[in-house]
Amino acid sequence: MAEGTNGSVHTTDSYEFQMDGVQLETLKSVSGVEIKVEALTEHTTDGKGKSKVTKYAGMLVPPSITIVRGMAKSDKLTEWLRKAGTGPADAAKVNVSIIYKTSDGREKTTINLTGAWVSSWSPGDLNVGSSAPIDETFVIECDEVKVA
Repeated sequence: MAEGTNGSVHTTDSYEFQMDGVQLETLKSVSGVEIKVEALTEHTTDGKGKSKVTKYAGMLVPPSITIVRGMAKSDKLTEWLRKAGTGPADAAKVNVSIIYKTSDGREKTTINLTGAWVSSWSPGDLNVGSSAPIDETFVIECDEVKVA
């Protein structure tokens, strides 16, 4: 199979969004997924005045993940946004998964976010004269990310 323009051999891949194990919808795009370890630096000097720099691995730094979907799809995702925006964000924390599937339906990668909550929402440009569909963009924060 020839490589598609998106760098994948599959041209109709999909990203499914699950909250607490329940599939809510298919996403248009996902960005910001990364595994990052904090780099700690220690500066020391030996007895002769020679400087030494040593780097150590610190804590895992959870990413901010951006998802895009068509406007007003799943009510559960919209309720999650409202809950995060009306009370302490910690009360809105849930576990979510973003599952990358190939065009033939095989699961290739699962991104599990523990303690996830919505930190930002945007409906994009709203124009009454446009017939283009409206997309919603959500930024999701989390306590921990695992990619399987």
